[in-house]
Order: sequence, then structure tokens, then C-alpha cells
Amino acid sequence: MIAPMTKSHLFCRAFVVPALLLCSTFAAADVTVQETLKSGGLRGIGAYQATETRQVSGLKAREDQAKRFTGAVLKFFSGKKGKEAVTIERVDLDKRWTLDPKHKTYRETPISMPPAKGEPRQARSQPGSSGGGSSRSTTVIKKTEFSVKDTGQTKTFGDFTARKYAITYRLETEDTRSGQTSDYRMLADYWTTPWTSDLRKADAEQESFAKAYAAKEGFGVVGDPRTFGLSMLAMMTAAGHKDVAKAQTDFRDKIATIKGFPVVVDTRWYASSSNSGSQASQASSSGDDLSAGNAQEAVAGFLGGLARKAIAHKMDSGSGPDGLGKPVFSARVEVTSVSVAGVPTGRFEIPAGYKKKG
Repeated sequence: MIAPMTKSHLFCRAFVVPALLLCSTFAAADVTVQETLKSGGLRGIGAYQATETRQVSGLKAREDQAKRFTGAVLKFFSGKKGKEAVTIERVDLDKRWTLDPKHKTYRETPISMPPAKGEPRQARSQPGSSGGGSSRSTTVIKKTEFSVKDTGQTKTFGDFTARKYAITYRLETEDTRSGQTSDYRMLADYWTTPWTSDLRKADAEQESFAKAYAAKEGFGVVGDPRTFGLSMLAMMTAAGHKDVAKAQTDFRDKIATIKGFPVVVDTRWYASSSNSGSQASQASSSGDDLSAGNAQEAVAGFLGGLARKAIAHKMDSGSGPDGLGKPVFSARVEVTSVSVAGVPTGRFEIPAGYKKKG
């Protein structure tokens, strides 16, 4: 999903009707947000840099991205200039179009996905979770801690003057079958700029789309809160969907108390396991299994395996940028501009001359 960078989308879980009531406070407005992104990947695997332009209008969204991989292997495939990609999501039509500008082709997939055979729709797992509402997951989230500190530090990013908040989030899990415990810590530098009328309109419009998308998709939770790397949470922990959704909801509720619109979010995730050998073995057996019921689940399972292999290292106190060794995952997102000017309707259509693939 196209993941909006909004105050509340960073990261609450709610239903569509309350969202629409909330958004009615502000007049509807088309939104264009430009961002730069930098990810360290999973211990360097899949590291990339990107620029994005995201546009939202009611139940329509479009994202134009130019991504360049920076890791030793994948950067060979993306080249020096990187790859361009366009995604258009039409909740009103239940369609997602993935465009290839270079070859002028596109693929079409539905936003809503049917549940696996014999599985109720509400029990579906999020991509990356290890079993969702089913009994397959034996990992439970035992404890979460959240703290935020107003550092008082200010800095200018382009046209935005922002204030820095230091966020610390800790999460502990336990495998009820083996007794193995894992410790996850997220540290984030969260820079916000004071609210303006346009920023509130932009935030409300993106939040409304995100909730409508989640309802159409059928997972019951708002899309991918990637700015904090929370989308990696299900992959790293292998916890069930309900546990992960609750942790994400609690996290978002706390983030919502911080004043201002997020301009820059710099996140580092650290993790360690009480039994690194067992964790690596479990990750290898589960993460390399590509026999899932559909391609999306197979890829998510494979990435989940990589994520769990990455935590088979102890946090190394005294080293690294935060004194915890090398991050398992890191990401930095900076908003460079926000506009609530009208977006031409043609931006949410397949361009003339494009041919359908698949």
C-alpha cells in the first residue's frame, strides 16, 4: 500500500466511520507530498535511497518513486540513476495499478484479497505475520514500553522549522513453546513542525484514504506505518496478528500525543534473542519456505525469515550510534514539501499507450 506520512497514520488503528467523522473537521483537499527516503535495510540487505511524490484525492492515490539500491549486490541491478516506478491505488474501483514507465506497461491487481481457503476474512494475517489469527504462531508479546523526550532542539529542514523529540520504544516477546525470549528496541529522532491549516487538511485527507484502503483490503488495520519500521515488527517477532495489531495501535496512540506535523523521522531498530542459535535455526526453516498459499505470503515469509535471522545477534552495548551495536533495521524519511492544491484527475488513470501485462 501507498503509506501516507501523516501525524495519525504514523500510526493508529481505527475503523472507517470514526475516521470520516474526524476528518469532517477539515474541508476535503487534494494532497501532494514530496519526500526523500533512506533505508539501511536488514543489516544492510536491501539498503536503498529514494525520492517519492505521493498524491491523494478522496479514494484515489498515486505514488511516483525513484529508488536506487545502495547495497553491494542490489545496486548493480538498479544502476546509478535507480529505477522509476508508479503505483496508482483506486479504492473506489478496488484496483491497484503498478506502472513501468520505461516499458510503458502496467499490472493490475485487486486491493481486496480473499482469505485463504477455510479461513474467515477477519482472521487473515497481515503480510509478514506468522499465522495471523490462526494457531500457527506460538510467539506472544509480553511487554511494551514507550517514552518520549522533548529535547528542545530546533532545526530547519527546507521550508520547515522543526523541533526534535527523542522516542524510545521497547518490546519483549516470548515463544510459549520453547520459552525463548526476544528484546526489541526502537530509537527515533522525531522532528515536527507547528501545525498550519494546510498541514491539517493534508493530514486529514491522507488519514481518510488510509483507513478506507484498510477497510477495502480487509485486514482491519491501517496500512504500512513504514516511517517507524513497524511493518517489520510482524516479520521480526513472528507474533500473531492480534498481538502485533495491538502493539501498533498502542504505539500510534502515544505518537499522536506529540505536538506538530512530522517532517523528519530517523529510526533505528535493535534486537536480540535469549537463544540466538535456536532463533537462527527457526528463521532458516520458516523464512526460506516459499510454499505459502500465494506469492505475497511467500515473499512475506521469506523476508520474515531474513528479519528473524538478523536478530540472532546480541545487542552490543557500547558500540554503534546508540551504544547498542549495529541496527537490525534503520530508516530516515524527510518531507520536503506539502501542497493541498488540486490534482488533475488524469493522474489517477492509466496513461494512454500503456499495455497491460499479466
